[in-house]
Amino acid sequence: MSYVNPIHRFGLQRFPAAARDAGVDGLILCDCRPRRWGTSGRHGAAGVHPVLLIAPTSPDRRISLISTRSGGYIYYVSLRGVTGTRDRLPDGLAAGIGRVRALTDKPLAVGFGISTPAQAQAVAGLADAVIVGSAVVAAVEQSRARTTSSAGWAGSWGVSGPR
Repeated sequence: MSYVNPIHRFGLQRFPAAARDAGVDGLILCDCRPRRWGTSGRHGAAGVHPVLLIAPTSPDRRISLISTRSGGYIYYVSLRGVTGTRDRLPDGLAAGIGRVRALTDKPLAVGFGISTPAQAQAVAGLADAVIVGSAVVAAVEQSRARTTSSAGWAGSWGVSGPR
C-alpha cells in the first residue's frame, strides 16, 4: 500500500518495473482515483496489478468502475470510519458484501476492523480473502517483548505462515 506522492518522487517511469523486481504483484494506491489507476497502464504491463478499495457507502456505479479497473481482487472496506481493532464485526457486513458481489465477478478481500480469529473465520465465510492488518500490527508490537515468530502467530489464527 502506498500513496501516489512517494511513487511520483521515486519516478513514475521506473516504479512499475522496480516494484515487480522487488516481488510486488499488487498495489493499493489509496489516494488514487479509479479512473487514473487501471490495468492498461505501466503498472499492469509490468505485472503490478491495481487493488482498489470499495466502501460500504460506494454507489453501484463506482463499484462497477472499480471492478473494471481492479486487477487480481477488490478490497472491500468492511466499515465506515477508520481502521483498527474492534470487538465485533460491523452491522450489515454480509449485505454489503452481497451488494458488491452482485456487481462484480472479481475475488473480494475484506478488511478493516477484523480483530480476532473468530471474526476472521466469520468473514472468511463471506469473502474470498480476509485482511487483518491492524491485528498484525498489534501482534508485532506485543511480540517485541516476546520471541514469537510470525509463523506461530499466523498459525494461531488458523492461517498458514510464510512459505
